[in-house]
Amino acid sequence: MRLTKSSRKSVFCTLMLMIFNSCDNPQDLTMNGCADPLALNYNVLADEECSTGCQYSNVVFFGHKDDSLTYPITIKLGEMPEENLTSEVGIVPQVCLTEGVSGLLSFQLTSSDELQWLALSAQDSLLFSGTLSPNPIQSCIQINIAKNGRN
Repeated sequence: MRLTKSSRKSVFCTLMLMIFNSCDNPQDLTMNGCADPLALNYNVLADEECSTGCQYSNVVFFGHKDDSLTYPITIKLGEMPEENLTSEVGIVPQVCLTEGVSGLLSFQLTSSDELQWLALSAQDSLLFSGTLSPNPIQSCIQINIAKNGRN
């Protein structure tokens, strides 16, 4: 198939438009970053259509050593799989509380959606519940289940 001179110009112009309107165009700083204002790495210049790599808060559920909690406690956070909070301290991000706790469970949020959380006893009785959403200022949201509140 042989292209005419005008066809070649059309193909060239179309290709150039595709290249310069792509999200990866290094010349256009408004295209890169995370456009979600609830993300930790929010970029006000980011383009909604090119938003990538949004990072959200961690949520840490914990109990204190002096609380009369009976472990394990099941934590259900939104649509995430249930996890058991046990009396052993788990691995948490450095920015989160790590001292003076009898149990600790960490979740990494993956969107800006508001989530319902439940803390259930070993007999599946509701101990505490609440809602939370990522916070662009707090990289770690701490919830003391024994007090049913945030610290």
